[in-house]
Amino acid sequence: MIGSVRAAMVRDADDIAIVHVNAWRESYPGIVPQSVLDGLSTVGRSEYWRSVLNRETARSANFVACDHVGMVVGFVSGGPQRHAAPLYDGEFYALYVLRRAQGRGLGRLLMQAMARSLCDDGRRSANVWVAARNLRACQFYASLGGRFVAVSSDVLGGVVVDAVAFGWKDLSSFARRQ
Repeated sequence: MIGSVRAAMVRDADDIAIVHVNAWRESYPGIVPQSVLDGLSTVGRSEYWRSVLNRETARSANFVACDHVGMVVGFVSGGPQRHAAPLYDGEFYALYVLRRAQGRGLGRLLMQAMARSLCDDGRRSANVWVAARNLRACQFYASLGGRFVAVSSDVLGGVVVDAVAFGWKDLSSFARRQ
């Protein structure tokens, strides 16, 4: 059994925070400074996710992936476009799946749940930003039909980190894929 995907609830905030911190620590060594990874806090992330999931007029949709015993092993967040991207009215804000749960189709299920949610909210297209050196994630988004659309840079922990955007111009076809 690969697991399941469901809408995130406030009670998931601590579990999402654990996934968020651990997935960063698994995915970003050598990409972001170790001091940034060491400074991540599940307490801080829990507070953040509790506030995101507690909003009565939330601007984002959030889903969790659970393994076969119901433990949260991944999440996705998305909503209206946050950046100047005229071709895309929606955005996948974050997608993380713990390494031990990768390769089971949960990332694809999370992305499709979010694509359906964005479509239900009237969004026609969306993009996602990912660290350019996170090749595993770049390959994943490309395998889902995401097309390379932009490059950006940001400073994280005193180090320039390049990011690339992948986009889907037609979310409805992506949301329907099996």
